[in-house]
Amino acid sequence: MERISQDDLSTSHESLGDDNLEDSLPLKKIIKTKARYGKKKVRERPSVYWTDKIPEDTTLSVTCPIVTPRLEELSRPKRFYSTYYNECRSTPIWPISRASLEAKATSRLKVLAHPKLRSNIWVVDPTKIQVSKAARMAEPRPRTLELAAPKTKSVTSSELFFINKPKQHPPDLTRIYHLAMPKVTSNNYVYDKPPSWIISQETKNAVPTSRILYLAKPRERIDCNEGHDPYCISMAAMKAEPSPRIYELAVPKRVTRKF
Repeated sequence: MERISQDDLSTSHESLGDDNLEDSLPLKKIIKTKARYGKKKVRERPSVYWTDKIPEDTTLSVTCPIVTPRLEELSRPKRFYSTYYNECRSTPIWPISRASLEAKATSRLKVLAHPKLRSNIWVVDPTKIQVSKAARMAEPRPRTLELAAPKTKSVTSSELFFINKPKQHPPDLTRIYHLAMPKVTSNNYVYDKPPSWIISQETKNAVPTSRILYLAKPRERIDCNEGHDPYCISMAAMKAEPSPRIYELAVPKRVTRKF
């Protein structure tokens, strides 16, 4: 950025004056000059927002969309063909020619017209199986005989449990009946005391002690503010003498009013 020396600035300021200084210098130099001389700083506006004329008011303008021919074609409703809803419409029932009615099927057509028979169980005819002479004269190896032997099933732990489990005997019904009987109340059981009972004569003639009478009285609950006078001043407070510091703090402070 180009800088302005103090001599050039003073010369231009004296020769041109305040009004002509802004016309002779660029915008950035004018801002620096005014800031240096204590004048109001001019806000720099980007060149993008400079306008040579007043822009047109587009508040009430309406944007007209352009519709392509393809959109016009798609916006048309589907055509309604009246031939579909009149007597000229083709029907699925049509007349059969005389030649088709009098035609005779060949033997091949009759064979093909028979439905194919399918058996649910596929049975192999042993007479149609042909075994070669080499296969009939072959001798199996020990490994083949070992693989051909039936596989012995290993007994699992759960199966072994059922195998070794002893045979269960029928339950003893007398024991079940004995356990099903309700429990009998013991002869030494003490029932609940009735709510009303006879008071002895000694209890009626008993004289309570002073301690029992004191404990028998209900506790008095007094509110914390009951009997309190907020305007009562104690004698010590009325006879108190303030210290010089308290006198100093009691003096009202002068406040200057700001206009």
